[in-house]
Amino acid sequence: MGSCRARRNTFGDEPSNGVLKLPAYEIVDVCRARSETAGRRRASRASLWCALSFAIALWSFTSAGAEDRLIDQEPTDRITLRGANGGQIVEVVTLEPQQRRLAVNLRPTDKLRVRLVDKPTLEFEIQGSWIEKIELFEQRVFAEAKLFSSEGKFDQAFDNYAFLSSNYPETSGLKEAIESFLLREAAATFRAKDYD
Repeated sequence: MGSCRARRNTFGDEPSNGVLKLPAYEIVDVCRARSETAGRRRASRASLWCALSFAIALWSFTSAGAEDRLIDQEPTDRITLRGANGGQIVEVVTLEPQQRRLAVNLRPTDKLRVRLVDKPTLEFEIQGSWIEKIELFEQRVFAEAKLFSSEGKFDQAFDNYAFLSSNYPETSGLKEAIESFLLREAAATFRAKDYD
């Protein structure tokens, strides 16, 4: 059986309400040979496919470029897990409004309902005690805007701040960050004597 596949481990039993528990994904290399010759060929082909898949994934990630901004991508939220899944980051479809409010003050006993980006039709439930950190899309765009501003990439920062002002005006600290950004950009423009 020479192929590479993702094996899913679930936390506990599936609840009766049809909501699945969040699986912990681990990539498992199941490239094994049953016989000396045929098995080696199958394992070799499977390893080649695994390597090729990895290379394509790596190429698509690097070809996207470091300049790809979050505002140019499909909005997603990120959840960092703790415990047995320590540090694993799960990309989820942006949380529903009720779940977004819950995510802000999540208690260990709360359960957060999410949909994975790669399985948007299935709903998973994550126990609050399993969650290390939740990064909402607007928080990630805000952090990226600050980074662009600090690096002197004022056009990109401006686009991010404009996006936040239009779509997420209630983002905490947004008004102050925009004021700081405008002062920083004005000072840089003055130093460069670029008055256009």
